[in-house]
Amino acid sequence: MAHRTWTRITSRTLLVGFLCGVVGLSATTEAVAGPATTVIDPTAEQRFVIEQLTADKAMTVANERRIADAKQNQLYEQLQAKDRELRVAQGRAAGNAAELTRVREARDEIAKQRQELVAALAQRDRTLEAELRAYREAVTAIATSPDPKTQELLRRYASGEQREALAESDVLADADLAARDKANAIANAAERRPWAMLAIQAHDNGKVTLEEVVQKFEKLTQLDPGMTEAWVFLAQLYREQGRLGESQKVAQLAYTSLSAGGNERDLLAVLDELGDIAVQAGDLRNAKARYEEGLGIARKLAKDNPTSAEAQRDLSISLDKLGNIAVQAGDLKDAKARYEEGLSIRRKLAKDNPTPAEAQRALIISLNKLGDIAVQAGDLNDAKARYEEDLGIARKLAKDNPTSAVAQRDLIVSLAKLGPATGDRKLLNEALDIARALESNGRLAFSDRGMVDVLVQAIKAMP
Repeated sequence: MAHRTWTRITSRTLLVGFLCGVVGLSATTEAVAGPATTVIDPTAEQRFVIEQLTADKAMTVANERRIADAKQNQLYEQLQAKDRELRVAQGRAAGNAAELTRVREARDEIAKQRQELVAALAQRDRTLEAELRAYREAVTAIATSPDPKTQELLRRYASGEQREALAESDVLADADLAARDKANAIANAAERRPWAMLAIQAHDNGKVTLEEVVQKFEKLTQLDPGMTEAWVFLAQLYREQGRLGESQKVAQLAYTSLSAGGNERDLLAVLDELGDIAVQAGDLRNAKARYEEGLGIARKLAKDNPTSAEAQRDLSISLDKLGNIAVQAGDLKDAKARYEEGLSIRRKLAKDNPTPAEAQRALIISLNKLGDIAVQAGDLNDAKARYEEDLGIARKLAKDNPTSAVAQRDLIVSLAKLGPATGDRKLLNEALDIARALESNGRLAFSDRGMVDVLVQAIKAMP
């Protein structure tokens, strides 16, 4: 399942699609359980499970979106290994107070590092941050349940028994619902909500089907029609199934609920979803209207929070969405204006935050879009200038992050854009060499399969 945060579904740009005509590439973006004979401080244990599951969720989404870097993946794996070692140590330390204290302190440190890792990832994507916030709330609700059976189910879920725990959670919820009258339906929905959130992660791990996840969110909306978040997730799920009509209907319900009073950033995410649904349905006029409304919110948030990098990034994303609509509508002048404003914002963000790679990658995205506009307008000098600046940034990121497949892919994209724009076959050959190396090492993303063949054909097509 493609990832969703508030609106977790993301589009993947296939290389074939952006190598039509001119090379139109787009830069994107088992726990070992010891004997359960000794219980450490329950509060610390609950916190540890919460941070473990939240980190698992964050890394799954971040890697599919190519947000996480090599160091973050390495840290995640190191914490997983330490966790396994400490679970074994805990089982062997029964009756040894000093050793149990050591284990508890070590696991508290792992929980702290996982929390910091999640926070770092959430800063990179506004929708990821919203989903992780909702996911953490869901897990916390289960972990702190007064029912020991519920807490035990969560521990089993965290230990890998995801399908079994989810199945038993439904049994518990159904039995509880049968004992209540209709007036308690909302309370039942609140109990089901965190398990529905876990079902998304279980599907990402291949444990349950997409239809099973859909059924859980449909149940939530039936029990509690006022649960806005459930409508948003259901819209995502329907769109993933290709059920655009139903997706639009439930997203509109979420929009209506938030418009009556709610978090503005969440409303912005819902408008993005409504716009994305309209784009997928081919309704550019409606998509533009939704994105325009979202832009108004983004401008207000950026104005009210001038020092917030998050608010400024949100504004640049809204501008990109409207620029994309303008391109599809053939209005290159409007598209260029949107992309130029977005580039200006991203230049400032990159200047104020020169170290984070995501700020530099955002520049690549804007420069690529403006270069593509220049190509379509026949202004090859402007296109060359955009692509050359883009390539300079991509080369530096690839050099600074030699183990990052994302950085290498960005470099391929940049080379493949500038090559045709300048008639330089060497640039395309360099891109081909990098792509072949990634392919041979098994590091080529699924969405980029066929990249080598496309580059070969692009080279043959050059004069």
